[in-house]
Amino acid sequence: MTTFTHLNLLEAKKQLDNLRVRQTDKIDVENYQNRKPTYMRKEVHQKLRDLSQFYHNLLLSLRIALTKHYKSLLSNWDSCYRHQLENNIDI
Repeated sequence: MTTFTHLNLLEAKKQLDNLRVRQTDKIDVENYQNRKPTYMRKEVHQKLRDLSQFYHNLLLSLRIALTKHYKSLLSNWDSCYRHQLENNIDI
């Protein structure tokens, strides 16, 4: 299950500035990890989101492959047509 925490950045900065002696990102991360999640995504929604992302990536790959195929067909057609014109071959 995926969890999210919404942060008010100004409030978080004020809280952390008062709590820490050394200001490092590592300490910030440790303090943020201890916060309670404010939103939890159900597993079904996560699976649907993952499948949707997979489908989107699949369509994108298909479009790229079709575009490459189309460009190769055009270039081959163009070279065949030029060959026919140069050698006076009737279609």
